[in-house]
Amino acid sequence: MNVNLISVDLDEPSHDWQSNIRLAILATHRRLYVYFEGKQAHEAVNVGVLALLARYYNEVADLQPQLDLIPLFPFASWSLDRVAMLDDLQGILGACRVGKTRQLTQDLNYRRAGELPPVLLHPLQTDRPSPPGADDAPQDPTAPTAAVQTASAEGSLLFSNTAVGGTFDRLHAGHRMLLAATALVTTTMAFIGVTSDLLLQHKEHAELLQSYDERRDAAVRFVQQVRPGLDVRTAALRDPKEPTGAATISEMEAIVVSKETVKGAEDINAWRHEHGSVPLTVVTVDLVGSQGSDTASKLSSTRLRHDEASRSAKA
Repeated sequence: MNVNLISVDLDEPSHDWQSNIRLAILATHRRLYVYFEGKQAHEAVNVGVLALLARYYNEVADLQPQLDLIPLFPFASWSLDRVAMLDDLQGILGACRVGKTRQLTQDLNYRRAGELPPVLLHPLQTDRPSPPGADDAPQDPTAPTAAVQTASAEGSLLFSNTAVGGTFDRLHAGHRMLLAATALVTTTMAFIGVTSDLLLQHKEHAELLQSYDERRDAAVRFVQQVRPGLDVRTAALRDPKEPTGAATISEMEAIVVSKETVKGAEDINAWRHEHGSVPLTVVTVDLVGSQGSDTASKLSSTRLRHDEASRSAKA
């Protein structure tokens, strides 16, 4: 098992987010917690924060598509005491010369004393060559980009009840971006529509698909890891012609979609309008792993199943 944590101070615009996150991803095999500090980390999520997450998940897609990267924000109930009690946490990644990282390690171990094994501080190998394009990274890690587009791009993004939907087979960086955004913008209830097994029977390499229960449980577990205590409800998506919970639940306020599924959100809002419900705010995250507008290059479960089938054929 290899589970690490790296901290990011959102109040430091000069933070070299790209090189540090790439090194942390390369140093981690199973799960990487990203603990956000600073004043901004205690405030409600905004477009800049979601844009930063999109960049992080794009790095994951490039290096380890199925790495479990979990963002930990104080505004989403991740206090330092809660972080310290992560029972699978093994290491803190950072440069030993940075006092803040050493102090964080000491603080966590103080809280873990007598209950959990101490975590170890591991220096990031900052002497490695910079990855291609790293020098072109934006200097401000929370500067808004086209990675997130919403109907209310100014200020915080916070809703009581939010919906999201998908297949969620073999959770990868794209799924995690979508689900993390959902968890972070939601304060009360997140509704997850999960595609039923029946609708997936004609998918490429359908025999390698995870079951509905596995896919549903993985999505719920991840959302509740990002925002502990959030009420998460699910339903199977069985008929494309039938309205989903996002349409029929009158108290729903927002829906989180990827760039390629905006049309579905528009159809849901049309249905709500026709039936007297308030249209949903649409929070749109970019396609993780895609190159600009090239949707064909996006990270997908189909691609991962194809890769698995190819490996099995060669074995």
